[in-house]
Amino acid sequence: MATHDYVIANASGAAVRADLNNALAAIVSNNSGSSEPGTTYAFQWWADTNASQLKLRNAANDDWVVIQELDGTMLMENGTVGSPGLAFASDLDTGFFRPAANQLAVATNGIERVEFGTTEVVFNDGGADIDLRVEGDNQANLFFIDAGNDRVGIGAAPGTFVEIDSTAPYVTIKNNTHEDTSGGRESKIIFEGEQSGGEITSLAEIEVSHEGTADDQKGQLILKVNSGAEGASPGESMRIDSSGRLLVGTSSSDTSRMGTSAYNPQFQIKGAWTNGTQSITCTDDYPVLWLNGTAGTSSGAGVARISFNGYDGSNYTQAAQIDAQLDAAASANSVSGRLVFSTTLAGTAPTERMRIDSSGRVLVHTSTAAPYSDRFLSIGDVTDASATFEIRSSPTNGYSSIVFSDSTADSTNAFIGAIEYNHANNTLAFKTNATERLKIRSDGRLLAAGVYAETTGSSANVNVQSDGLLQRSVSSIKYKKDVETLQDSYADALLNVRPVWYKSKCSSDNPDWGHWGFIAEELAEIDPRLVIWKTAELTYDEKGAAVKTACEPEAEGVQYDRFTPHLLNLIKRQQAAIKTLETKVAALEAG
Repeated sequence: MATHDYVIANASGAAVRADLNNALAAIVSNNSGSSEPGTTYAFQWWADTNASQLKLRNAANDDWVVIQELDGTMLMENGTVGSPGLAFASDLDTGFFRPAANQLAVATNGIERVEFGTTEVVFNDGGADIDLRVEGDNQANLFFIDAGNDRVGIGAAPGTFVEIDSTAPYVTIKNNTHEDTSGGRESKIIFEGEQSGGEITSLAEIEVSHEGTADDQKGQLILKVNSGAEGASPGESMRIDSSGRLLVGTSSSDTSRMGTSAYNPQFQIKGAWTNGTQSITCTDDYPVLWLNGTAGTSSGAGVARISFNGYDGSNYTQAAQIDAQLDAAASANSVSGRLVFSTTLAGTAPTERMRIDSSGRVLVHTSTAAPYSDRFLSIGDVTDASATFEIRSSPTNGYSSIVFSDSTADSTNAFIGAIEYNHANNTLAFKTNATERLKIRSDGRLLAAGVYAETTGSSANVNVQSDGLLQRSVSSIKYKKDVETLQDSYADALLNVRPVWYKSKCSSDNPDWGHWGFIAEELAEIDPRLVIWKTAELTYDEKGAAVKTACEPEAEGVQYDRFTPHLLNLIKRQQAAIKTLETKVAALEAG
């Protein structure tokens, strides 16, 4: 070990030779020694035997840079995030640095990405918008942290806070501790919340545990909710047991209320009633939801009930109920039943308002469909159950009807009024006393059967066809063709019409009143175009539908409004004649 000032002084040959050997020895040993060389140079090596470190003099020749330990251990400067202690020559802000004692960090582009400490490893400690992505053998986004949107994805870039996207997205939660003989091993998902004092408490839990012995594979899913009491732990609210039964308010299925049947309740809710514990159950054999009730009686009651209660300010009181009852006396395998809806009025006991009977009929304000067994909706009057509003459908004859009936109905098909739809010809008919009065055809035309039968001689004419078709009268040129000026002879023909005075025989007219008019048959002989003609007879078939049959034309009425063109022709010609006579009279008087 030697140091040297690397200056060869003038001396004798032997002395110069010794000085050179000492300089070479210093070079060979990297100026090794327990203290630094007396004379230093920029970029000079020094093997510090006291610190056991190989050092290099810096460019300013004012300090030493530790290169490595003399035993071969590599050392580097602490560095900073912007100037790492171990960096790359072409990328000086990317590398490793030491943020603090016992910490190692990785920086790229002058930003810390990963920090390794004594108790944790932190990615993106600076909170920058830096994503973390882990690739799998066949999955580009096996694990993905979207830092900018605070999202985590497994199998894909996340679109929500946590997203799993996979062809088989299985998540396994495993408790590998040894269970006891009672099968108590469990796995949990715990939902926690912070109280006002800062305490963290468990608000709810989803628990999976063994059911039965520890050696079988039976499992159950339990939902627990905290009652809210201080220091309380979540208690069971609902469970799905190993048989697939959903139990609410109970931890075991109550098969005792199923009688002697083999039904296995799949859905069960328990609660304390005044008459005991009731269960809503669903069987394995039939996909139905039903309510256990009392045994049927001779009246066929057998009630199972859902009751709806309300709070009146001081007590809970019953507001309504739904009863399932047998339609007949209880007996073995008797399953004909009805559903009865009842409501409470001003504190009274629930009263039936509506029911669905075993035939699927809906009865409102009445408890029986008789005698109208073919009508699937009957609405009785609140005070008189015999006054009903019913809807019935008869697929066999192609009709659907809304029927109005009362106590005067004397048979199953009698009614005082009805709205009837004919599926065959798409018409809607309105009937009274089983007779069609008004019909709307599929083309939108309105047929009023009774209008044609009701006549009057004391009002203006309405254009009603003999089959009841109502029409409007139009005069626009767009409705006319082959237009010609009225010939004088047609207007002169009106002078042959006989004006008459008469009393009407129509049922709508006063028989003692007199009227002015014309006789349609007489006018038809003079000008048939001024007459309303009957060309069809209207009758009704056995179903009450109107039937139109062609007949010989018969004069029925006078189109009084059509007289105007003829009268105007006469007036114009008479006016011309008057003017001519006035001119002649004036000339005679002047002469």
